[in-house]
Amino acid sequence: MDRQIITVPRELMRVMNSSWDIDWRGQSMGETTGGMNRTVFTAFPRWMGAPSLYLRRETILSWRALKLAAQGQVNIYRLSMIDPIGFDFQGAVWGAGIGAEGIPFDEGVTFDEGVGFDFQPTCTAVNGAAAGATQLRVNITPAGIVPRVGQIMGHGDWPFAVVAVSMVSAGVYDLRIQMPLRAAIAAGDMILHEGVGLFEVAEEGGGDLSYEFKHEARPVFRFREVLTR
Repeated sequence: MDRQIITVPRELMRVMNSSWDIDWRGQSMGETTGGMNRTVFTAFPRWMGAPSLYLRRETILSWRALKLAAQGQVNIYRLSMIDPIGFDFQGAVWGAGIGAEGIPFDEGVTFDEGVGFDFQPTCTAVNGAAAGATQLRVNITPAGIVPRVGQIMGHGDWPFAVVAVSMVSAGVYDLRIQMPLRAAIAAGDMILHEGVGLFEVAEEGGGDLSYEFKHEARPVFRFREVLTR
């Protein structure tokens, strides 16, 4: 079955809490006679998250449209893994001098709706890295932002987390990451400072959009990463 990918605009991800983590897909087999716990891994690991959103009026309607387009668990959400303490997106916007309308064309004009391109802070891969790699060398020149331990980054809609950072030279850093890369990266490829992934809702009917008399809703979406692409 072909599954449609529905991109969720970042401005609709008004997150009240962030709870992204890796499900390593381990299954306990109980203790051995020696008192050791046995765990087997029966499937590929994947990202899980249950962000709680804060929505008002038009954003409720926008999310309703996205949910209807997703048809429950039929289609796939492409969304930013917002993690405010891992990456200060708004600080990066201010530091780059980006206005609320986004990035205009080179001539300074925007699209007909008065908006420009999305701002996505990036660094670049210095060397290529194969699928399964757990180390990545990056050049931070594009945005001038040094990655942080614990930050969720990404490449090609495959997110990963930084578990160690070491400086190699001015503007160049080695990153140790988890989970291992699921797809190869070529030298010069852009690495997103804020990971983006492909997710499906983990339970049918999730993300209740009922709202109060103040026209506010606080839905919780339980997402699991889609690995078959």
